[in-house]
Amino acid sequence: MLDLSGLVISEILAAFKDLEIGPAQLPVNELRSVVDLLKELQMNKELEWLLTELWSSSGVQGSWSTRDVTWFGQQLVGVRFSLGNRDSAVALCEDMMYNLRTVKGSLDQSTNETSTQLLQLYTTTGRQDEATALQKNMRQGQSGSGDLTDGEAALTTNTHLDLPEQARSQPKQPAKLSKKSENESERHIKYGVLQRRREQGLP
Repeated sequence: MLDLSGLVISEILAAFKDLEIGPAQLPVNELRSVVDLLKELQMNKELEWLLTELWSSSGVQGSWSTRDVTWFGQQLVGVRFSLGNRDSAVALCEDMMYNLRTVKGSLDQSTNETSTQLLQLYTTTGRQDEATALQKNMRQGQSGSGDLTDGEAALTTNTHLDLPEQARSQPKQPAKLSKKSENESERHIKYGVLQRRREQGLP
């Protein structure tokens, strides 16, 4: 059954490429299902291509919420890391966190989820100084104090990156912003990420 599913998915992705059909034209819930299936089939190269296409085009999708854009961005971070592109994964996650904090604030659920993902990346790659600083910033944003307790300090050394489980988790739906505010936030986040990456000479 999985072999058949893999064949069907491969043909669909080939059609996207050959016919130059943008995958972002599909409904978001269907795209989520395709991402989950590609992960289940461990088709990471195809998954990276699909997520990169979506990430590059999601800025023009007026019906996409900030939560949707962030979720797909988090999946792209995860698959890049899984494929060994660790620097690229960390850089993308850093950009997402920076822009989410700027646009949505430190207490927003998307900001917290992305900060947690970045903390896991820092810890897994041995970037302990960055992990500790991020943990302090997360605490400061939530409570106004940057001091870590012993338990919180231990978290930065004991956090393990669980990409498959993380990638399968579906975000809880927060209270809806107005469509105008939601689209404006999404555009700011995407624009900020792309601008920072161009300045750094990154793809």
